[in-house]
Amino acid sequence: MRGLKAIVFMVSFFLSMVQVLAQGVDMSKTFYDKEKGERTAEGLNFAIAEDRRIVRNGQFIEPEGLDKYLGRKFDKMTSVLGEINGAILDMGQRLSRLESSMEKFIKSQRGREVESQRGTESKS
Repeated sequence: MRGLKAIVFMVSFFLSMVQVLAQGVDMSKTFYDKEKGERTAEGLNFAIAEDRRIVRNGQFIEPEGLDKYLGRKFDKMTSVLGEINGAILDMGQRLSRLESSMEKFIKSQRGREVESQRGTESKS
């Protein structure tokens, strides 16, 4: 009987510790969405990301579908990546023009060196 009381005590102690620890955890927030917060629309509270829209579907008010929300996120990321790609292409074109002008400069410098060597040889 004494062993049973000890087990009951340990189990109840463990469960009370779990409850105390769980009070500090906000289960509405997930590790991948730090911007999640509580928003109110027409008296209804939603625990959703700040940039997620709240829409009316007939008589229901609800967060926009996850597919639409993620679609907007991916469209924005695609736009940003397109701008980065454009900047990289522009830098590539500038680099090509710079290489071309450097090659022309090097050729002209070599030509001047050859002419100056011919001039010194003819004087000798």
